[in-house]
Amino acid sequence: MNRRRRELSIFSISALDLFASGMGAFVLLALIAMPFFPNTGDSEERIEDLKGEMEAVQTRVQDLEGVIARLQQSSDMAEAMAAELKLAQQRIEEYCSQIQHLQQQLSEAGDRSNEEALAEQLAAAQQALRSAESRAQSLEAAQRELRLPHLDIVICLDVTASMQYQIEGLKREISSLAGVLDRLAPSVGFGIVAFGDRMWRHPLHELPITPTTNIGRIQSFVNTLTPNMSDPGAHRNEDQPEAVAAALERAAGMSWRSEGEDRYIIVITDNPAYPNRRDAAMQMARTFAGRANHHVSTVLANYYSDQIEGTMQFLQVLADAGRGNYVDAAGGESMLSTILLAILD
Repeated sequence: MNRRRRELSIFSISALDLFASGMGAFVLLALIAMPFFPNTGDSEERIEDLKGEMEAVQTRVQDLEGVIARLQQSSDMAEAMAAELKLAQQRIEEYCSQIQHLQQQLSEAGDRSNEEALAEQLAAAQQALRSAESRAQSLEAAQRELRLPHLDIVICLDVTASMQYQIEGLKREISSLAGVLDRLAPSVGFGIVAFGDRMWRHPLHELPITPTTNIGRIQSFVNTLTPNMSDPGAHRNEDQPEAVAAALERAAGMSWRSEGEDRYIIVITDNPAYPNRRDAAMQMARTFAGRANHHVSTVLANYYSDQIEGTMQFLQVLADAGRGNYVDAAGGESMLSTILLAILD
């Protein structure tokens, strides 16, 4: 996906810090304890497989720590530039006031020597003003590079029984996520499509795209989400594929905000679309992403699906079709970090 890379400013990423440090501690303790695990008959090959799995987890942690470091660096840069820009703007106001005062004095000057001195002071103040304005323009341009444009995100969240961890995570972190994105973009809109199985009486539940200025409405909707949504048809869900294609269609058809410059659909699930609907899902992603700054990203939610390999492949191909990011969050990553990784280059 060839899109320009943006530096980002985040002033509060405590959820990311907690996740990274917690996961790092888990990996370290697991590696230390491994030699003391009781011998249950595992072969040397199985032990090597376990070591490989632990190394893979450690690699994911290191990758996320790198993301955190870049975000923190961008945060420091943004704070410094914001302070400098404020100072430059104050200087502009001071120079304008000084120039106005000098011009008045110059018009009232009674003798030639005084007039020349005032003219020199006026020229110096005007030069200082031009320099301050130039600096302010440069800072404003740099700030724009550190920020996202107006942003709309629709989260398509699988709410079947296996997705309890992700549902609860979204409930806990939706306000924090909105706060982080509000620092990155001039405005942010959130929509949600909760989807389940085609056997459900109501396989889709929708929150229209809502500005984060109305976070109460967004939080209230998220709080209603539960595994299986108490649907009477949930007990008949004997197959693993879910209504991914229907969720994509509903998300793409939402009333996106006119000011939304970058638009993302993020599909979070641990199962693929129904076999007879996978082509439709791919076509929907390609159609949506065919417009400028429109993307479909995907998130793998769990590893314990019987169709894990097929699910991974489906979500990777779907993200490619949607010119978005594929995020492997099956290791229990926070929803905040997962969604940030789904929209960041």
